[in-house]
Amino acid sequence: MKAASNAYENPIKFFVYALVIFIMLFMLLNTLENLFKPPVEVTECVLTSNPVQSEGQTSIRFTIKNNDERKSYIIRVEFSSNERVTFFLGSKQLQKQGDIWLYEESINPLATHTQFINVRPTLEKGVSKISYRIHVKFYRNGTEFFSKNLDLTVYLP
Repeated sequence: MKAASNAYENPIKFFVYALVIFIMLFMLLNTLENLFKPPVEVTECVLTSNPVQSEGQTSIRFTIKNNDERKSYIIRVEFSSNERVTFFLGSKQLQKQGDIWLYEESINPLATHTQFINVRPTLEKGVSKISYRIHVKFYRNGTEFFSKNLDLTVYLP
């Protein structure tokens, strides 16, 4: 009988050991993935419509994801473009420092935040169509971590 019980024990031991090794590898890979994942990332930064009429409106939609389980971050987003491009949160103009328009938000641990910043461009007299470059920079607790350029085409109707 002893030989028969060994035959049943070995596959069970093998299965238990394999399961333990699998769980340990899974935990290790998950830990390594979290080590290389940035604390905060921008998962989207786009114009919601393009082109747009002069004195019309479009939006910049961006999504920020906090990958940190314990820490909140202050996110600052800076927008710059031609002087004929104005940036709004809802209907209120964003704060401006020199030629830079500013938006700030605190993002909680493991939170995802999507924001729309309204953009209103105008054309100078005599111009029927032009493309404006919009520079967007993202800062985490004062350190730049992402930037993107968006090209907005503006035309007369």
